Amino acid sequence: MQFFSYTPSVTAGPNGSAVYHRTDEDHPLDTLGDYGGRRVVAAADGASILEQPAEIDWRPEPDSPAMRAWFEGTRYYATLQNAKQAKQAARVQALEAAREAGFAFSGETVSSDAKSQVLILGTVQNASMALADGSQEALDAFAASLGNGWRAQSGAIVAQEASEIVAMGRAFAAHIAQCDATSQVAKAAIEAAETLSALNAVQVA
Repeated sequence: MQFFSYTPSVTAGPNGSAVYHRTDEDHPLDTLGDYGGRRVVAAADGASILEQPAEIDWRPEPDSPAMRAWFEGTRYYATLQNAKQAKQAARVQALEAAREAGFAFSGETVSSDAKSQVLILGTVQNASMALADGSQEALDAFAASLGNGWRAQSGAIVAQEASEIVAMGRAFAAHIAQCDATSQVAKAAIEAAETLSALNAVQVA
């Protein structure tokens, strides 16, 4: 994170007083508070900062232990931490929603809500046992336990045999893994965010 400070300069304007603010319409900076009699703002590392008016005496501030200690004592920092907690909670909710949104298999979408997840795991385990047994009797018994087969959300049958159920289980596992990986990326980005602007840019869903 980059720290900058400036001194707002007030001069007479057409309608009374005019305040010379920083120029950041296209590159928003987060106002952190006042430090050493100057207004302090922050930007992400590597952010391009527009040229500022000379009247405000704009200058960079070192990312020193003293500056960090001051920053962590600001109301802005407390707001940032609360916002991070809220965003992490939203991320967890989004993860559960993504897991339960269904997954692609055999050209259809198969349900993956909480109840379906339990059924899938149990059925895949039984299918794997039947395949491990290898006897036609075990395979036929498993197929019979499925009745008319496993149906997708559309009502289409996507699996009727043990091997098809195991393949569906692999698709389900890949779906869960993808949801988890996406959520972990968001989690890391939330943890790394040092400004509200950076945090607001993190997508959780």
